[in-house]
Amino acid sequence: MIPSRSFARAALVTLMLLVPVAGPRLGHGLWAQQPARPVLKAGEVVRLGEAGLGKEAAVDLGTLLLPESANLNRILDRVSDFFARDQWEQGCEVLQDLLEGRAVEVGPEKLDDPAYSVYSENLRLYVPFTRYCQRLLSRLPAEGLEVYRLRFDARAKEALDAARANDDIEALARAVEVFFASSYGPELVLLLADLVTLRGEIERALYLRERLLLDYPDLSDAQKRWARLRQLHGLALLGEKARFDKQYQDLLAQEPGGAVRVNGELVPFAQIKDHPAFRLRSGGERRGDDREELPLSSLKLFPLWDFALTDQDPYGLRKKTLDEDRRVFWGSPFSAGMVVPKRKTFRPGLRLLSGQLGEGRSALMFKDKDRLVVLDAVSGMLVREHLVSGSRTRSAKNEGQLHARLASTDYGTSAVVRDGDRLYFTVENRVLQDGNRYPYRNRLACFDLKKNATLWVTANPPGTQERIFFQTPPVRYRDRLYAPVRKGRSFRIASLDADTGELLATVTVHSGGTRLLRVPVQRPRIVGDLLVHASNAGAIVAFRLPDLKLCWLRRYETRTPHQQVPRPRRVQMRGFGYRVQTVALEHWKPVRPIVQRDRVIVAPLDGDALLCLSVQTGKVQWLLPRKEVGYRRSEFDELIGPVDGRVFLVGSHLQCVSAVSGKRLWEKSLESYFEGRHQGRGVVHGGRIYLPDNGWVHVFSADTGEHQARLLLSPISTQKASLSDPVNLTVHGGMLFAASDDRIRAYAVPDDLVANSKSEYDRVRRMVAVQRIVAATEALRALLVQRVLAGDSLIRARDLFVRLSGELAGSELESRGAELAFQVLNDCEQVLRKAGLRPDPRLLLFRIELSERLGRMKDVWRLRESLLSMPIEEVK
Repeated sequence: MIPSRSFARAALVTLMLLVPVAGPRLGHGLWAQQPARPVLKAGEVVRLGEAGLGKEAAVDLGTLLLPESANLNRILDRVSDFFARDQWEQGCEVLQDLLEGRAVEVGPEKLDDPAYSVYSENLRLYVPFTRYCQRLLSRLPAEGLEVYRLRFDARAKEALDAARANDDIEALARAVEVFFASSYGPELVLLLADLVTLRGEIERALYLRERLLLDYPDLSDAQKRWARLRQLHGLALLGEKARFDKQYQDLLAQEPGGAVRVNGELVPFAQIKDHPAFRLRSGGERRGDDREELPLSSLKLFPLWDFALTDQDPYGLRKKTLDEDRRVFWGSPFSAGMVVPKRKTFRPGLRLLSGQLGEGRSALMFKDKDRLVVLDAVSGMLVREHLVSGSRTRSAKNEGQLHARLASTDYGTSAVVRDGDRLYFTVENRVLQDGNRYPYRNRLACFDLKKNATLWVTANPPGTQERIFFQTPPVRYRDRLYAPVRKGRSFRIASLDADTGELLATVTVHSGGTRLLRVPVQRPRIVGDLLVHASNAGAIVAFRLPDLKLCWLRRYETRTPHQQVPRPRRVQMRGFGYRVQTVALEHWKPVRPIVQRDRVIVAPLDGDALLCLSVQTGKVQWLLPRKEVGYRRSEFDELIGPVDGRVFLVGSHLQCVSAVSGKRLWEKSLESYFEGRHQGRGVVHGGRIYLPDNGWVHVFSADTGEHQARLLLSPISTQKASLSDPVNLTVHGGMLFAASDDRIRAYAVPDDLVANSKSEYDRVRRMVAVQRIVAATEALRALLVQRVLAGDSLIRARDLFVRLSGELAGSELESRGAELAFQVLNDCEQVLRKAGLRPDPRLLLFRIELSERLGRMKDVWRLRESLLSMPIEEVK
């Protein structure tokens, strides 16, 4: 296993567990990277456009900032003072009012809302403030705890009865946070754990019972026994052997001779492992984001089609000279102190969304600048094309202004997300030349595939002056959408109504944390009722849905210990504006958080470590460095997976890592296969890893790392150029798609393409795509004669059958003579009659063409007269 590096520093704030004298400074957060500096109060948080230039210039723009709540800190000081003087009733009263939201008035930013506030013991992992308050109550001396329960047990009983009557999980979760330390705390927690288990959220149930066993002050033996038995059952379902064994040993230590009755059968604890209800399930390593996919049966790819985008040089990268320093930002030194990525840094290629349309038809969906494009995946034909009315994205080629589009920063905004028949994407990605405000803005659009129309486009909330900037399209949970957004310097999560696009709320994650004006990000990941998001600006956060109540926030280091702190660059003035600084993105390529069991794997864009965190607590399960120094000298920049409980790291080496334990399974050097740094985005599919390389694709075994082939991404015809730009590889339905900045090309293994068909007609279309014309014609003949098609499918099958018959007749004329060529057309006409279809006028055109090629001019004139005499309806 690769030796992990811990980025945690010594704890700077001590949590008082018994009688707190001085609790940690808390609220929605605090200065995280420079704890020695004085914290900012809530009213003094500096945001773009809210302060003068003098105050702005004094702020370190790269510092991650979590605004602190002075009101909550003041109340905690009062509580600490009461408890220090043994005034339990007054202290408990103030603390409970705070938990129930009666102590302070909460504003729209929710800075003083305990449910949206956090605290940290070490300025690294931040957890909900309500949990800290409950921990204070749970650690009170016996007399203080008795006073609290005498005062508030009645309210806890009412909350328990109401939640039990309605099986209301949200109300029960709120009651757990408010009344955890009461006498009814165990009943609340165990009931909530059982309800979320029935909903399939086994990991959350395990976390709740674990918290009960660790934090509750005086849990009875019967409650401990019941909680541990339920834990054993849940761990057995997940196949978690190590945790199961530990919980089993704790149970035996508590009651060595105990027993439990299961379905009327008395099972001793010593034999509980052998009972079916507690037997470990297999395959636990493969739970999470894994997908069962059939591999490509061959590595000989057949070129299918080529689709060119509107702009063949969308980012102005093919110019002979690129002067990065010419760009000038007309504004303040505060804004110019921030940076943008270099234009040639991280070119991921166009992002494609693959899926199925009606009747099992495979499709590709993507954005071509502002156009939403839907292609037939097999033929490359345009299915739908839509431009939202009034949307316009400025070109990226004007070097005299701050770029609105870069290959790296477009990675999030160029994505298309599907939810049933709805597609979500960003429009109007523009730049504003206003130095004191965040310069970028856009809107989010929703398109309905069935209605072929835009359902809604987001608008500014009434009374707001500053637009929010959607970094990616949203994810959906129930009737709401959640998207990462920027507003000023702050990174936020926005909640929207899925039916109308109305902006319901935005919750701040943090401010600052990066000097990049636009940060390439990926969509959040929803795990149960948790939303996990990496801001790629210094923090990873988890919110409880649907109300976006913070569950945990983890701040991470952006450098490993052996790296030197880079020197800040001076802001240079040019003319009447400030020159924009450019930097190369040299860490991880953007990737969505990967879920595996109860863990989430995150590779932050600005971080030098691969983090595996607990979904429920945010605690580090394992950590791997992006760079390894010394004799090994490996460096990684891309994360692929997971497949079968494994993830793959790509860089100077190709490395396979267990997603559960972080153990390195195998490693292979890539120096002999790639010249320089690996470009583009690879994919793992069907037991193989596909990595693009300057018009080629290297194929490796996912089981051993063995190099299996080097495939040429050949052009569709000799007139087409080779794919030399970095590409984004996608595999879907037996097809391999290579998307660069300016075009998409599709390849397939013919047998796999035909085998992945969803219907008989789709099978025929796939035969045509790989030039199996004779087989496709025979298959269509059988479908039409047997009359198994109806409606639109019958009409499309007729049109395709006539076209294929014409092509086949032409080839028969060249190879086998005129008689067989005309026989093909005669057979086609007979099949149409048997199917109850009228003769197609194109058959006459095919006969005319054959007769002209044979020099039979009398037949040509006769056939033309027959065509002219046909009714106009038949000709149409």
